Amino acid sequence: MTSDSTSASNTTQQVTVIAPINIALIKYWGKRDEDLVLPLNDSVSLNVDDLYAKTRIRTGASIHEDSVAVNGRAVDLSKPNRFSSDGIYEVISEFVQSLKEVRRISRKRLMNDDGDTQENPACFQKFEASFPTVLLQATVVSETNFPVEAGLASSAAGFAAVAFALGHLYKLKNDEIIRIARLGKWCWIVVGVETSLSGGMGGVGSKQDTMMTSCGFLGSGSACRSMLGGFVHWKAGTRVDGSDCCCEVVAPAEHWSTLCAIIVVTSRDSKHTSSTDGMRRSVQTSQLLSFRAKEVVPGRVSRLLKAIASKDFEQLATITMSESNQLHAICMDTMPPLKYMNGNSWRLVRLVEALNAHSGCKRVAYTFDAGPNCCLFVETHFVPTVFAALLRYCHLPTALFDKLGASSAGREWPQLRETAENLQKNVTLNGVEPAENVVHDIFLSHVGGQPTVVL
Repeated sequence: MTSDSTSASNTTQQVTVIAPINIALIKYWGKRDEDLVLPLNDSVSLNVDDLYAKTRIRTGASIHEDSVAVNGRAVDLSKPNRFSSDGIYEVISEFVQSLKEVRRISRKRLMNDDGDTQENPACFQKFEASFPTVLLQATVVSETNFPVEAGLASSAAGFAAVAFALGHLYKLKNDEIIRIARLGKWCWIVVGVETSLSGGMGGVGSKQDTMMTSCGFLGSGSACRSMLGGFVHWKAGTRVDGSDCCCEVVAPAEHWSTLCAIIVVTSRDSKHTSSTDGMRRSVQTSQLLSFRAKEVVPGRVSRLLKAIASKDFEQLATITMSESNQLHAICMDTMPPLKYMNGNSWRLVRLVEALNAHSGCKRVAYTFDAGPNCCLFVETHFVPTVFAALLRYCHLPTALFDKLGASSAGREWPQLRETAENLQKNVTLNGVEPAENVVHDIFLSHVGGQPTVVL
């Protein structure tokens, strides 16, 4: 966090945070409680490091009103709308109210210290000197390096970035965090607040991690998973009040350092039905959804956690692809049906199935969230072969290879295009025909990172 002045009355402070998207291996689809955002079933996910929201929050005396801009577009904060189409910030239009609540709690805490009361003017001077940022207005500027509202968990990255950044600007105690959490729709700011008290995220899988995320999921359900690194298990819980609904790290990122993600963007268009609306319709109309939550997911979670522990890629791939298929089966079982995947999505499914058959075992896994864009999980030794298949059957443009070389993961394969060109003649896939304009963008990334402060 930087400060432009040390004077309480003139202080300008800002913090910039990068938060990655997360991709679910076990899918979150449907809520058992809309107000508390309690999921129907457990989910398990991984963060994709190179797809992220970068958010700067700035506060100071020269800022006269709260404001938010997402990808260069100002958000109208005067129009509260939880399910707006403003991309990664589905509840960002309520940002002003959440700041007011933090300010109110912080002001009350400072005034009550040492016997101060609201009638004692000294308490206000102490408050301003100790917590100048709480009195001031704030601006939020957020950018993503990937398409929003296109099935790439953009809201998760966005809320995680905002939450983490606010945690470095506003200092609250645990009981005050819980107090805000009880307000429900403001809880998305709570996740990062605890970090300002601890000086960091705490130990992997620590009690502190679990407490933070149990408060934080209420802004965007899957945002709680983006707050932690490694393999993250979001437990649905069974209690009515959601007190046993929390996230925990089941394995750190370095546990499976050879695992990579390839994000294949088949469309940059926004989806017609938001995930929130789609989930609600599925809960109301799909019989398959309730059967899945009760009869299918518990066993899959157990098997997946064992696969992660033993680094059994074939089992991980089997479960991940089955989960993706079942999510979209539920979408088609919903009335009216939800169609998130497009023709190019299905081309990639066929390519992966054929590539695994060609290899004699599962070497790559596809998964689709509520959108047409694909995440491929693959171990590092098989990355060139996947790109060889994409080059041969999707005519991957040279410009995309050049872009990959600039990423942290891409730099590990400086000759990736040349290697893929040499390999493609050996990758003959039955039932797959070459096609143009399948891939609009592509990312190669390590997995398992968590939000970080960059300024």
